[in-house]
Amino acid sequence: MTKAGRGTYGFLVNAAGLHADRIARLFGVGERYTILPFRGRYYELVAPFAIRRLIYPVPDLRVPFLGVHFTNAVDGTTYVGPTAMPALGRENYSGVRGIRMRDAAAIGTTTIRQYASNKQGFRTLLHQEAARLLKRNFAAAARRLVPRLETRYLKPSTKAGIRAQLFDRVKNELVMDFVVERGERSLHILNAVSPGFTTAFSFARFALDFDKVAAA
Repeated sequence: MTKAGRGTYGFLVNAAGLHADRIARLFGVGERYTILPFRGRYYELVAPFAIRRLIYPVPDLRVPFLGVHFTNAVDGTTYVGPTAMPALGRENYSGVRGIRMRDAAAIGTTTIRQYASNKQGFRTLLHQEAARLLKRNFAAAARRLVPRLETRYLKPSTKAGIRAQLFDRVKNELVMDFVVERGERSLHILNAVSPGFTTAFSFARFALDFDKVAAA
């Protein structure tokens, strides 16, 4: 049942991102998981030189984030980012918008626990990302990839994203890989990790053949 009315289905594929865990639980699936949202902030490159290729840093394999990197949009804009700070709501794209007290309490509790345990280097990650809220520190991270980049070449962008990061409440850790589970007449994609978009076709084939893979 939705605001638009009641719908019917033969087989449901749940790829609802930030709300995938909640939908899965309606089917009795994925009870051990919850979404821990992280907000990413970007800058736009305004420089006397152009970046014509994607540039990524060597990732920290303890956490599922790529770090500050350079990507090109179809309109020619080069985006630098993102940051990865815990958001206080699943739709908390800016300010206090999208924050619900129940969500904020659960997210805050999980974040504090992970910070205290420092599992997967969580505390180090938060210190690093908090520092990058200052433009000069953000620029310093980007400069490791492009040494001639100056802070003044970065223009604040309106682009922001919320990463639907899956959290395993049994292991108390961020989930590092894709998670797909089968329910009654349904398939639930709980964690479509980066680079989810660039693997879209091969991942779609995997999802369609999931029963065969799971049985192998």
